[in-house]
Amino acid sequence: MDFKDALLSIEINNTAYDVNTTTQNLQTKYASQLVAWEDTAVGAYLLLVCILAFILNALVIYTCLRNWSALIMSDFYILNLACSDVLLPISAFPLPIFSSFFHRWMFGDIGCVIYGFLGFFFGVVSITTLTIMGFTRYISICHPSIDLSGQKFRRCTLILPYVYALVWSSLPLSGWGSYSLESYGTSCTIQWNENRAFITMMSLFCIFTPSVIIFFAYSLILLKCRTSHRNVREWQRRSRKMSRKEFFLIKITFAMCWGFLLSWMPYAVVSMWTAYGDVTMLPIRFTATAVLLAKSSTVVNPVIYFLMSKKFRPLLLRSLKLPDLGIQASSLKSWKVISELLPVRTSSGTGSTNTASESSFTGHKFLVKVKQVHMDVGSDVQL
Repeated sequence: MDFKDALLSIEINNTAYDVNTTTQNLQTKYASQLVAWEDTAVGAYLLLVCILAFILNALVIYTCLRNWSALIMSDFYILNLACSDVLLPISAFPLPIFSSFFHRWMFGDIGCVIYGFLGFFFGVVSITTLTIMGFTRYISICHPSIDLSGQKFRRCTLILPYVYALVWSSLPLSGWGSYSLESYGTSCTIQWNENRAFITMMSLFCIFTPSVIIFFAYSLILLKCRTSHRNVREWQRRSRKMSRKEFFLIKITFAMCWGFLLSWMPYAVVSMWTAYGDVTMLPIRFTATAVLLAKSSTVVNPVIYFLMSKKFRPLLLRSLKLPDLGIQASSLKSWKVISELLPVRTSSGTGSTNTASESSFTGHKFLVKVKQVHMDVGSDVQL
């Protein structure tokens, strides 16, 4: 073997060594830090969340579209949330599901950036929408003289969450911040322990400020209701303006906001600890649990809406052409009241004046009562 052959052999060996080293580094970089059965459990959980989120949010969207003319302003925010919560599982969840079942991240750096972008984008869309819902509830209850029912305002508040989320989720793509693997290895997110300036600004405007607005909006609403209860005259005046639908919207929006915040709060704590604390003291399995809880937020909103809504379920059943036992029960109740209030006919001729007077009085009661029953039943079948 001459000198040239020896050099070629050395070069080939070095190239093979570099390829093997690169392959090993990639396998180490994308390897899961969990045990195999833990990854399987994570994949099964995410698959279940993905299926439930798709079915429940699709039902919300279908019902809203079938009853478009019956929607009010707050219902469009519900529809906005449902669209966000159904798009995230469809577009992003398959990546960590497959990766969990294969015990390693399967989609490389590009897939990691795509998944991190989608998760951040739809998360900001949801919390911004909930913030707008809380703010509009506060204005309508505490400052009813301000009119927020305009078409232009509604369109702006529906588009704003997507524009706002797009701006923030695009910043890491431009180089200010970045997306990388989670510490447990089968999911991706913002790189929390780099670029403190971006992390600080993002946390301030995408997590803390919306949470503060939501908290103070509902605190002021509850304070207003409590003050009104103490003053009977004020409460009577307010009760004419604040219908049962208003109370329902306050209750359900409050529950949805806090359901979302509680789902994301452990992950926010983990993220802040990663950004500003000692990462080595943060258990990997605690991080994985916080991430899984945050992903379940896509199921929280429709579940709360199905459980708490006395108005949405009848519309859903009617859209699916299923029997609505709730409305039937209300109708039977109303007919029972009607039959009890109907005047009884007598065959005797005596006391005709008293009978006519009593019938007239009973008829008036009947009309008032029927109107009340109609309002009660009608309010239960509107969204």
